[in-house]
Amino acid sequence: MANPIQWLRQCSRDPQSPARLTKGTLGILTGQDTRALLAIGACWELYSNSDADGQRAAIAAIRVLLSGMQAKCHFLARELIAFALDWQDRDRLWPLVSQTEERETDPAIPALHTVTLTRAQLRENADAAWNAGYQAHREGRQQHSPYRAE
Repeated sequence: MANPIQWLRQCSRDPQSPARLTKGTLGILTGQDTRALLAIGACWELYSNSDADGQRAAIAAIRVLLSGMQAKCHFLARELIAFALDWQDRDRLWPLVSQTEERETDPAIPALHTVTLTRAQLRENADAAWNAGYQAHREGRQQHSPYRAE
C-alpha cells in the first residue's frame, strides 16, 4: 500500500476525491505531524485487519498520536481513515478518536492509564530482567525473545 502522506497528497490533487483536501493542504505539517500521520495511517491499517482487541488498541493508539499533532492538522488523520478503510467509515470512526465526551461514556473504548516509575524502580526492573536471563543462561534454558524467530 502507498505511503499515507503520498496518498493524502494524491487525494488533494484529485478534484473528484471525497477528501476534504485542497492542493497545498499538506503544507501545514511539521516533521512531528508527518511522523504522527504515518503512524496513524499504520493504526488505521491495523484497525481494518484486526479482531476487536486489535481494533481497540488501534483506536487507543490513534488517540495518543493525535495529542502529538497540531490541532489544526487533526482533520488529516480523519481523512486517513479512507486510506485503510472506506470513505463512509470516516463518519463512524472519527468520533471514537476525537470526542472526549464519547470516550468517557462508551465502555467499549478503553481508558488510557499512565504508569510512572521512578529511576530506582526502572533500575530494579532492569536488574531483575537481567538476573532472570543470566540465571536461565547458567541453567542452560532457552530464552524466548519476541524479536527472534523461533
